[in-house]
Amino acid sequence: MKLQGITGVKGFAQGPAMIWRRPEIEVSSFAQKAQNIDREMEQLEHSLAQAREELEKIIYDLEKEGRTEESRIIRFQQMLLIDVEIIGDLKNLIKNEGVTAQTAFVRVMEKEISNLLLDESDSKREGEDYLASRILDYKDLMNRVLRIFREQKTVYPFLDKECVMIADDLNPSDIVQLE
Repeated sequence: MKLQGITGVKGFAQGPAMIWRRPEIEVSSFAQKAQNIDREMEQLEHSLAQAREELEKIIYDLEKEGRTEESRIIRFQQMLLIDVEIIGDLKNLIKNEGVTAQTAFVRVMEKEISNLLLDESDSKREGEDYLASRILDYKDLMNRVLRIFREQKTVYPFLDKECVMIADDLNPSDIVQLE
């Protein structure tokens, strides 16, 4: 059998295959209109706070292991959760358009990703890898916060031996939690 994809690590690997799929969160199933604006604001605050706590734990563990480069990637996601413009956009959508916190979060993250894609397509430069990485960070963060909204947990496989990981997609926080 021949598999084709993008490698996470350069080089050659041989070993048993571990196939992992993150549970997908169906964005289209979110209720669009809020029943109670105050409740949506509370849910937004709670979900963002929980995401910040989860990311802080990952950062702490990475830094304890001396993995500062990986911790910087996760810290970028954490900074997005306190970004004044993003928080303002979220709250405005909930208050002014009466959408749910989940819908507002998806719209704002998709807008941010679209802006990065426009930046990437407008200029082909050395920073392309940087922009692609930031897009992954936004998608990773969106998955984390939506999972929290839905009260779902991501269960990572226990890797008790070396293997070749096969996945549809691995986000930055997935990779550090698998190691």
